[in-house]
Amino acid sequence: MAVAYPPQDIISKTYPSATSKTILFIFEASEISSFINEERNKARRKNIPIDGGEVFGKSTRTVLELSWEKPPASLEKGFLIGSDPTCDVYLPQSHKNSKEQKLAVSRFHCRIHFNSQSGVLLLDDCSKLGTKIRKRDQEIIELTENNPTIMLQSKWTICIANFYLLTIIIPWNPSNWPHYIQELRNRIPTVEGSSRLPNQTPTEAIGGKYQYWKCLGCGGFSQVDVFVDSSTGTFVAGKRYTGRGVLQIEKEIEILKQLQHPSIIDILEQVPQSLDTTIIFMEYSPHGDLMKFDLTEWAEPKRLEAFRQLLDALNYMHSQNIMHRDIKPENILVMSQEPLRLKFIDFGLSRVVGSNMTLSGTIGYTSPELSMEGHPYSFPADPYLRFVMSKRLSVGQCAAQESLGEGKENLMPIALQAEPPKPLTFQ
Repeated sequence: MAVAYPPQDIISKTYPSATSKTILFIFEASEISSFINEERNKARRKNIPIDGGEVFGKSTRTVLELSWEKPPASLEKGFLIGSDPTCDVYLPQSHKNSKEQKLAVSRFHCRIHFNSQSGVLLLDDCSKLGTKIRKRDQEIIELTENNPTIMLQSKWTICIANFYLLTIIIPWNPSNWPHYIQELRNRIPTVEGSSRLPNQTPTEAIGGKYQYWKCLGCGGFSQVDVFVDSSTGTFVAGKRYTGRGVLQIEKEIEILKQLQHPSIIDILEQVPQSLDTTIIFMEYSPHGDLMKFDLTEWAEPKRLEAFRQLLDALNYMHSQNIMHRDIKPENILVMSQEPLRLKFIDFGLSRVVGSNMTLSGTIGYTSPELSMEGHPYSFPADPYLRFVMSKRLSVGQCAAQESLGEGKENLMPIALQAEPPKPLTFQ
């Protein structure tokens, strides 16, 4: 569906010169090291009004605009900055105001490109000479061969050859962020970035690299947020535990450390915040859990593949002497749809068999013995859920919901009878 743009294609009150095609603006942070007026940069020059007064005695500024009107030659490489005449932003190796006869600017010194999953802008150092960044708080970051990439943020200044200063303005706000994402998706279909503007308030990166993006939801002892790994631009999920939840997550991490399987969620890192708060970073799924899908719309081969992946993971858990104990659609993430990839999550109720086997599970999905005081149970309690999940994958509802309706509380004592009554009908 075509995106409807406001009159004159002006989409931002905060940035009146930004259009639906604008990606970012590049300002000269110093008139001494001017580069914008270079003839090779002419095609990207643009005069824009200055919000809130004058700078250098002027009410307008000439900037370089990186936009979809003049996209990079290669989306994979992005916009190139350097001394090569073919660069999108040309920085000559000699300048009349420089004391150096030849400035340390590589042919392709650095590049601004897009993460193909999140859509965020990344800055890469492509040279052996290094690229420095001055953040808003004046902290200096240096990109090197070992750490060449960082998520680019607005109002950062890129310093090249200790001479050229490029201040970046990324004009994202609620009115133009959706247009940016739509334009990017038109060119890179794998981009999953939200159509809603993410958090734009600068926050301290957790663990030195995880930048807060947006909230996903809250539970009793935890909150789940989306973060961006600033070294790659990739989305990750951060689950923040407080109070008693911290003890629970320690048990969950111990379980997950024993499990390595393509259909079981991976923990990337644990970052303690205080004595009673910790965050674990895990893989992120833009599609959410299985509960969000109408499984009756899935073709039969797709449903069979889903069941195969879940059974394979469950058999693997049992081979490691571990029970999940809370298998349900909400605890199965859809990592991708083409090809289909599912992953078990939430191992907070999981246990090594034989240790501390208390009651647990979710009514409607749990096996009867997991919910009846005094009844022993072991691995067969998990395979019971194979039936429940196969029912869900086949007809889109839980078996207990179909048979009992509002009388779920009657399921457990009936199922535990030596010879439970036969169903009245079988379809």
